[in-house]
Amino acid sequence: MFSGRNAISLCSASIRSFRFRSSRATSSRAPNPSASCARGESGAGGGFGRLRDAVSRFDAIVEMRPLPPMEEFSRVLSVVVRMRHYSAAVALIEEMGSRGVGLNVYIWGILMNCLCRLRRVELGFAVLGRVLKLGFEANSVMLNTLINGLCEGGEIDRAVRLADEMGDHGLRPSAYTYAAILKGALGKGDRGLAMELLRKWERQNSRLNVVAYNTVIEVLCKDGLVSEALSLCKDMVGRGVEPDVITYNSLIWGLCYLGRWRGALALSIKMVGKGVQPDLLTYSCLIHGATRQGRWREALVLFEQMVREGYVADAVTYTSLVECLCSSGKRVEARRLLIDMMQRRVILDVQTFSPEVRALCMEGMLTKAKCVIDGMSQGGVEPDVVTSTY
Repeated sequence: MFSGRNAISLCSASIRSFRFRSSRATSSRAPNPSASCARGESGAGGGFGRLRDAVSRFDAIVEMRPLPPMEEFSRVLSVVVRMRHYSAAVALIEEMGSRGVGLNVYIWGILMNCLCRLRRVELGFAVLGRVLKLGFEANSVMLNTLINGLCEGGEIDRAVRLADEMGDHGLRPSAYTYAAILKGALGKGDRGLAMELLRKWERQNSRLNVVAYNTVIEVLCKDGLVSEALSLCKDMVGRGVEPDVITYNSLIWGLCYLGRWRGALALSIKMVGKGVQPDLLTYSCLIHGATRQGRWREALVLFEQMVREGYVADAVTYTSLVECLCSSGKRVEARRLLIDMMQRRVILDVQTFSPEVRALCMEGMLTKAKCVIDGMSQGGVEPDVVTSTY
């Protein structure tokens, strides 16, 4: 796969085929990318505000004599890629080739990345064949690019084979390699394959990091397999890989979803003890878990702690708190939260006010309920049919 005759022989025809389609789409090289910018396409980064600016800079440096260092071309192309104008980047690289500008390994890598992003992985392999034919050595970045492209296309078996062959050629797969393959397998819904690969790489003492484990733990939690996720986390720690806030958030969410709020709270305390600070998602999960069980006191304590940490709750979190408070007969506290929400300029939502309106109506306080509805309208939130009929 690295240096086979098929890849090398495919290269010229494949690139010509792509160039023909690319040139039709881009009207040669620069005119269409510039025209695209004129229609409002823009990006940011590297000092270029729009694609048109990057193309103009390319036009200037490609005409220089002597040519500037290859790093200048790399910088422009990297900006175009960050703007996600992959076809434009391919067209610019083709222009370099047609003008006799020698490409270095880094620019060949950019070309492979763009082709894979455009779902043209076979052309990416063709470029690799060309690189090898020119006497360059393939590097791990190039191979990871191809592996990621295969995974995005659902070709997990080929990605695994390529990762195995990396070792045969002195290129040890990185943690990124393993994470990309696991993500691809899970994206296809093949949790069994992902677990099989993970265990295989563990036996081989491969360089698995927290990102690879998080990829699997998140899916296990979403599928309700929290016990398996917790067990995997324990194995991960046993192998010297420490959980991060993403690991804990997945587990906390999973525990709360299953109604195991006390377990989630205990895990958050352990998390802090390990030096991992909770973030907005941590607090939101715990608050939602508490309100689902009617634990309004605990939910308010968590909310106040979250505010002290400088986080601002979203409308969904406020809504769950207000609904829990109103259901528990704590309408005054619910009203304070609504006022706090408006003062913090959180985007208002009709669902946030509905619990208070419902509680007022159930207590026979129709006039106050009408005032709340009027206040909603004045605040730019139109009552829905359900709220208006309480």
